[in-house]
Amino acid sequence: METLAVCSPNFKHSKSCIKFFETKISGQEVSFGFIKTIDPPKLGDGDEKMVIFKILAFSANYRDKSAILSFKDTCKEKMDQEAYYYYPFGSDFVCEVIMTGSGVPELRPGDRVICDGSYPFKIDGSFGGLPTNCASQRYQKLPYAYLKKISDTIPTEVAAAFTISGQTAYSIVRKLDPRKGQTILVTAGSSNTSLAVINALRKYDVDIFALSQRSDIKEKLIEQGVKEVYSLDDLLNPEIINVKFDAVVDPFYDLHLARTVRLIKNGGKYISCGMYQQNKYYDKISSPEDNLSAIFNHCIINNISLIGNCLGNSDDLQNALSDYESGVFNIVIDSVYKIQEAEKFVAKTFHNEPRFGKVVFSYV
Repeated sequence: METLAVCSPNFKHSKSCIKFFETKISGQEVSFGFIKTIDPPKLGDGDEKMVIFKILAFSANYRDKSAILSFKDTCKEKMDQEAYYYYPFGSDFVCEVIMTGSGVPELRPGDRVICDGSYPFKIDGSFGGLPTNCASQRYQKLPYAYLKKISDTIPTEVAAAFTISGQTAYSIVRKLDPRKGQTILVTAGSSNTSLAVINALRKYDVDIFALSQRSDIKEKLIEQGVKEVYSLDDLLNPEIINVKFDAVVDPFYDLHLARTVRLIKNGGKYISCGMYQQNKYYDKISSPEDNLSAIFNHCIINNISLIGNCLGNSDDLQNALSDYESGVFNIVIDSVYKIQEAEKFVAKTFHNEPRFGKVVFSYV
């Protein structure tokens, strides 16, 4: 089997690289290859709670873009030392269980499983978070508490894109505690997290608004349940935005906090799960620190709650899965690619081509 990975450029002439290509991400040349992988790991002493599995499909998220740019630098350094180096990437996956330790409950060979990113703690009480930045690695071994068995009714491409968006969205909505008739603004309308939040909010009797710079997706957002779509320029025009919001959901606080907090009602909520400026290669933006005093003064005077959100808990993931199976919630899928289309997968995943929804790579 082979693994799609970021690799050092010298893999281009290596027999262990089945397919090699280069593409630019944030202006940086990055090398990718399908690298022949070793046999599955084995269970050893002390592995009673471990699971060995085979990746069926995976997808990457916004933080993976930053990781890939860092991997690229490491790959170049290793090549300069006349070494071959590769690094798998991706954080979301669906896999098939190959073998389980004697202390693993429920999971058995042949089961389909996704990752459980429960944070801050896992179901067994251990410290949580995402289990891997290397989801494209074909064979892997993880503790069972990082994994969640799924129904056969969930398509492979949806399962490969489910955990981070679904678990995060349901955690955010739980903290929002939406009430009938409320107005909620979701920024970065085309981001995967925002699309999941919009989907998760649809079962509540609330008015959903979205913020996006892409005019080409306005109708698609409305189809997802959004009442109205605004641009960043609209934020400065009170004649266009003549409504105050009970809450703002923002995946990128460093882009939108300073611009949106003044639009929140007295007693409202602002919740963010991340930042844009995660890597030195990204375009520079003005920092919200420049407006920190004005932001906090406004929040204090208007009783606005600033809430942080990192992933979610096991119940959030289970609730997202249950709502998906009952038709209440959905993960928007843009496209699915296979080995012969790997370059298109990378280009669309990392914003070289426009997309609407998750981009999935399938090994099967």
